[in-house]
Amino acid sequence: MSLLAEVVVEEWLNRRGYFTIRGVKLGNDEIDLLAIRPLSNGNIERRHIEVSASTNPISYFIGVWRILCMAQIEHKRISTYAMVANRTHT
Repeated sequence: MSLLAEVVVEEWLNRRGYFTIRGVKLGNDEIDLLAIRPLSNGNIERRHIEVSASTNPISYFIGVWRILCMAQIEHKRISTYAMVANRTHT
């Protein structure tokens, strides 16, 4: 099941312009997916992705959903603070 999940995530990344390498060995560890994408400004966007799959993911997703909601709220708070700070410095 994990290999199937990795293939699905890899396909999703490829369709978004990432070049992916699966199963990179790092010492005794293994990176599920390493993804890179060149940006228009000359930089390279890099992603290290660990994939997991479950036949009963409900409790896991509820926890992740809460974390994502809190992160989104925090991002908005920081973005608002940055806009206000930028206005006062110009």
